[in-house]
Amino acid sequence: AEDNNGTQPISGSNLSAKDVVIKTYTGAYGDSYANYALGYLYGGNPTSKLTGTLSVENVTITTSNGETPEVNDAVAQIGTAIYFDLQSAVNAGGEIKILRDVTLNDTLAIPAGKAVTLDLNGKTISQEKACTASYSMIENNGSLTIKDATGEGKISFKDTGAGDPNAGWGSYTIHNSGTLVVENGTIEHLGEQNQVGKAFAHTTLAIFQYSGSTTINGGTISTPNYRSIRLWSGDVTINGGTFDGQVWVHCVNDTAKMTIKGGNFSPNGNDGSSVFVNNSGYKAELAVTGGTFETKIGANDVDALAGAITGGSFTEAAKNGTNAALIGKDVKFGDTVDANGYYVIVEKNYVAEIVDGEKYESLEEAFEAAQPGNTVTILAGDYTTNVDVNKAIT
Repeated sequence: AEDNNGTQPISGSNLSAKDVVIKTYTGAYGDSYANYALGYLYGGNPTSKLTGTLSVENVTITTSNGETPEVNDAVAQIGTAIYFDLQSAVNAGGEIKILRDVTLNDTLAIPAGKAVTLDLNGKTISQEKACTASYSMIENNGSLTIKDATGEGKISFKDTGAGDPNAGWGSYTIHNSGTLVVENGTIEHLGEQNQVGKAFAHTTLAIFQYSGSTTINGGTISTPNYRSIRLWSGDVTINGGTFDGQVWVHCVNDTAKMTIKGGNFSPNGNDGSSVFVNNSGYKAELAVTGGTFETKIGANDVDALAGAITGGSFTEAAKNGTNAALIGKDVKFGDTVDANGYYVIVEKNYVAEIVDGEKYESLEEAFEAAQPGNTVTILAGDYTTNVDVNKAIT
């Protein structure tokens, strides 16, 4: 539209460009009609709106001197509004559909009080950066939900930097201080975990749960060279998903709570555990009711750890390595593997109870533990035993 200058409304319906070659003149924008023959489709502000179906496929631009300039097409859509910058879409809020692969130049920030859903739509949001200090590819201070209907979508960060050799620091794909929900898709950190100082490590994490809450219902959380998740404070609930890299509970106060109800966990990080709790002098909470664990669940201070393992499936190495004190009082590892080759947590089969409430899996154990004057109650079932009772019990 000649002489429009972006001030007059332009609208269209079912616009498309496919297998098109645009030829135009060279020259910088603003030079006397140098780019006169080259226009573009733009949407997302009050003066320019596209309606209907917008399709751009296999479009190339050739200038008179043979150069091929960059085609700047839309990166995101909210309803019918089109955005050419992902941060602008985030600032608008709502459900954002990613339209093409996006390479970020800076941190993508979700502001406090803003609710955003990223529909990856099979696309990849990525960044590669040589970090020299702590850095987050995505900083969430609001409410962020990540989903991907196709299963191919990714949020991918790679830190290639060396960092400050005199300080501990980290780089994170997502740094969460708000509410984070992961429905599916892949969140990954491809950087190395480098020792950069005498006592500190360069921490590479797919998700750093700094405060607030994180809920993971599915997808893949991956840091192949270190830890997939670090819980600093707040709470993390895992209902499903695949975790490549250790899940690390590294609490700095008494609010850190990790609840695992499902998911598949592979080792990495401290002592090769699938899950490791570093209490740091505080009383963290770990509740495991499900999930599949390739290696053990570990903790540096079992006595200061609230919660227990009451469910889940474990390889033989995971079963043998997990501290028995982490297992719930009324459950134990089964004696044989299930159809998938895993040991599962089962309820204890109690046969006797002493009056103080303590229960036992054999009559021999109950009679041995009973003190003179105690009553031993035989629980449901028929038993055969051969034991001498040399004390006055009922």
